[in-house]
This record gives sequence, structure tokens and C-alpha cells, in this order.
Amino acid sequence: MAKVQAKKAVKAPLAKVEQQAKLVQQANKLYFEVFKDARNEYRWRIQAGNGKNMAGSSEGYVDLDNAKRAVDELNRADWPLKVEFVKVVD
Repeated sequence: MAKVQAKKAVKAPLAKVEQQAKLVQQANKLYFEVFKDARNEYRWRIQAGNGKNMAGSSEGYVDLDNAKRAVDELNRADWPLKVEFVKVVD
């Protein structure tokens, strides 16, 4: 009985977090942006609709296709935010 209650207690906050993440995504219209840095390497970042950076790559990619592949991998990951739009800034 205690295990069932514990599982329910864990699922409830997780469901709330996922719901809040979806609301934030809808409100801010998150998108990936792929851009060239000062070293002429491609990087990605997640941008909110208000222009704020939410996250970014910690490494540069020599090839644009590799940067796009990294974005695809992130979107395939099991996390509550799915960012569908990719903007490439060259």
C-alpha cells in the first residue's frame, strides 16, 4: 500500500512539471537556432519567443549537418519539451 502511494506521489509532481513545460513552450514558442560562432564553427541554442537563450551547445561543430544532427538527437530524447522549429543563421 505504501509503495503505491509513493508512486502516485512521484507521478503527480512529474505530471505537473510536464504540463508546465508544455505551457512554457506554447507561451514562449521555443525554437532551435543553429549559428556560426567566432571560431567559424556551428553551434545550436534553444531560444524563447522573447529572444532569451534557454540553452546552448557546449561544443562547436565544423559541419552544419553535424549541428543539425545534434538538434535532432535532442528532439528524440525523452524530455518534456519538444522544439520543432529550427532556424539556421549563417
